Amino acid sequence: MNNFAQASVYPDARFWNRIAKRYAKKRVPDQRIYETKLAKTNSFLKPTDRVLEIGCGTGTTAIHHAPRVAQVLATDISERMIEIARAKARAAEVHNIDFKVARTWIASAQRRTLLTSFWPTASCICCLALIVSWCGYTRC
Repeated sequence: MNNFAQASVYPDARFWNRIAKRYAKKRVPDQRIYETKLAKTNSFLKPTDRVLEIGCGTGTTAIHHAPRVAQVLATDISERMIEIARAKARAAEVHNIDFKVARTWIASAQRRTLLTSFWPTASCICCLALIVSWCGYTRC
């Protein structure tokens, strides 16, 4: 089953795929709060860090952090969001980010163990609701 066919199994992915272009055009509701979150996160990052971002959306936060770390793995349940994120990273000439559709590769317990050992820094600034939803699909 390809990624787009899988969207029918994941209703949240279908929703985010449908609104991805509109979402990408929206401004951050409170730029000051967002910049405060970025600054706080930046204070924890080192040039040798490998960062896992869960719920990366269109990649804005991952692209912001990428120049400050060795590598970023940014995930989202929406193929359309990931497509936009990849295009934004190319346009920004940021090359140390790997954008992945989360549900197609993160579900196995073995891979979750690998991620927790390989990615010591995780960024999930605004995705608690998405985690709850994702766990419902994978029976965390």
